[in-house]
Amino acid sequence: MAIIQDKAAISFVLGSIMQEPSLIGGSKDYNLNIEDFPETFHRSIFWAIETLYFDGVNNIGVPEVDSILQKSPEAYARFNKNKGVDVLNGYLDIANVENFDKYYRTVKKFSAIRQAASDGFDVSAIYNIHETNPNKINEMNLALEAASIDDIVGFFDKKVGKLKDQFLSMYLADDASAGAKIHELIESMQTAPDWGYGLPSKFMNRIYRGARKGKYYIVSAPSGAGKTRIMLSMILNTAIPERYDSNIGRWIPNGNVHPSSMITTELDVEEIQTMCLAWIADVEEDSILEWRLTPEEAERVKHAGDILAQCEQDKSLMITYLPEYDIKDVKTTIEKHVREYKTEYLAWDYIHTNAKLLASLGNGVRNDQNLLLVSTELKNQAKQNHIFIVSGTQITEVQGEEKGVQNIRDAKSIADKADVGFLVFSATKEEVAKTLSPDISEKKGFGQSPMLEEPTHVIHGYKNRRGKWKDAKIFVQFNLGTLKMRDMYATDKNYDREKIAKLEMKTLVEPQTTEPVELKSSLF
Repeated sequence: MAIIQDKAAISFVLGSIMQEPSLIGGSKDYNLNIEDFPETFHRSIFWAIETLYFDGVNNIGVPEVDSILQKSPEAYARFNKNKGVDVLNGYLDIANVENFDKYYRTVKKFSAIRQAASDGFDVSAIYNIHETNPNKINEMNLALEAASIDDIVGFFDKKVGKLKDQFLSMYLADDASAGAKIHELIESMQTAPDWGYGLPSKFMNRIYRGARKGKYYIVSAPSGAGKTRIMLSMILNTAIPERYDSNIGRWIPNGNVHPSSMITTELDVEEIQTMCLAWIADVEEDSILEWRLTPEEAERVKHAGDILAQCEQDKSLMITYLPEYDIKDVKTTIEKHVREYKTEYLAWDYIHTNAKLLASLGNGVRNDQNLLLVSTELKNQAKQNHIFIVSGTQITEVQGEEKGVQNIRDAKSIADKADVGFLVFSATKEEVAKTLSPDISEKKGFGQSPMLEEPTHVIHGYKNRRGKWKDAKIFVQFNLGTLKMRDMYATDKNYDREKIAKLEMKTLVEPQTTEPVELKSSLF
């Protein structure tokens, strides 16, 4: 019966560990064990070498291996039958410790495949021992050589993931003592404070500490106010390596690229793509759609297209159009993006009732309960996969001046699961007038800066878990055509200005190299 193995790699590995026995030693780089050698003959040789190594023998030759095998009559008989002395001399002739890593990983790949086969998986898609066509065998070997151990394990992990999706409980309890890993937590706060990747607004960064992994944010806005564009701008900021800045007239680097995904339930892929082009090139979307561009703008848009084309190659920005979904779709779609595309930042646009969701839960479940279940699953996925997730909701008609969680359409309980929640409305003259009232201008010196311009939108915060500012209002200029946001000023819930320093994070905060940098605003 054919065995799943690479005999040449095994020969090289055995010869190498005779030359350098410390390669056996269970380091973080190499960890050989008896199961890496499927044939009894090779297992006996490995056992002899391993025994000598742990006995402190650092110079292992053929005589030493022969001596150990003599202690097992059965193993020694097999060794002599297979002309073991000649075989070991051949192993030593071909071995080269400098190339050990390559052959070690080959041996480990085959060990992973054998283990999967032993566990009942069909491994023929990776390695088919019954294949007889020379061309297909060559293709199979080349593909296996190019694959990493992680790729092979991931292949079977996806299969397990499908089973988990179907049969495991959606929600898992997590018990721990109050002191569990407490010193590690304190150390992490010192070396890697809880900051995330930059959001569209510097004030948002300061208030919400950026787009933090493991957290779930909700953006709520009336229809047409720009919630999709705000969410997409967050995802573009994490996935795109460079963008054009019209203020300085050049392309600028946009920090490290982190795999990101946009799940859209209303807009199709093409509609998302034109927004992406507008954001990257800093050109109005309607100008792109009608191709009313200057030659210079046209070149910028084409370069933006080149950047997005690269995203197709490296899967750094993925878009899924999912007009109908239920709770299971939320779970399986996000887990697919995490498994297959390594997604770290994800936007789910947006939470709403649809026919498939209603059908899956039955007539006995109220609409607000349906939407709460979707929001709960988004929160669980953010935590379980340690990714940032932002989603959106519609807003009901606002009664009176108070704007908060009560304005979320159908179910304000959606916000119960969010770590951060804010509403986005077009700025009204009445709101702006409150911030410029004489008593505030006199008290704060506000309104005297020539930099002040008319804000277009107000971001009304209502939830900020573990954050100092909960009800802050951020006045911004938000260009729906380019998805670009510019800070104007921030106030508390009573429209009194908060002393909130602007914070800009161009790249994900790395504890060893980067700390958040506060930029004092000229407006304060």
